[in-house]
Amino acid sequence: MSSYYEHWLDEQDRAAAVENAEWERTPEGRAWKLQAENDRLREAASAAETALHEQRQAQQHPDEWREWLKVRPLLPVVIDFGPDRPMTFDGFLSEVGPRPSEGHVVVRVDETGAFDRGNMVWARRPGETGTLAPPRLDGKCYSTSEFAALVGKSAYTVRQMCLRGIVRAERDDRAGRTGEWRIPPSELVRWRQEGPFRLPRTRS
Repeated sequence: MSSYYEHWLDEQDRAAAVENAEWERTPEGRAWKLQAENDRLREAASAAETALHEQRQAQQHPDEWREWLKVRPLLPVVIDFGPDRPMTFDGFLSEVGPRPSEGHVVVRVDETGAFDRGNMVWARRPGETGTLAPPRLDGKCYSTSEFAALVGKSAYTVRQMCLRGIVRAERDDRAGRTGEWRIPPSELVRWRQEGPFRLPRTRS
């Protein structure tokens, strides 16, 4: 780069700085500068509040937080406007529920899909064993809330899995069209042995 061009760039920068300083002394400039400073302070306060909230979450749910740090980079990128919002730890915890044991990790229900809402579940690492609550012997079906507590999912996610056929269940006809799902004890046994029922791939 020639010395003449460098000198010209310096002159342009100085002229722009003078023009900007003169504009900031106008009523419009002062209002803009004040608004910019207020925006900066709000962003800093919001970032500090978010950091404090995440620190509390990590302290209250250390096992789930560690798993969240592993899963978060694998989540789909969501543009932060409109109805869709990026998943937060609160949403992640509501989706998968508490960690059932140290031998559990979050995996995808459908391995061809992404780590996303409705496609995440706690599952044991290969070779892991542990003491689990035995299935019912009286043949009585589980509600979605009861089944969710046993498999480490939220009741909402279990209902969605029943609807999609990932959990084998039947509607309670006595409650009409909005009846609760009934999940037989045999499904809990199958889940623990095989994991979520994998739907066959569909060809496009």
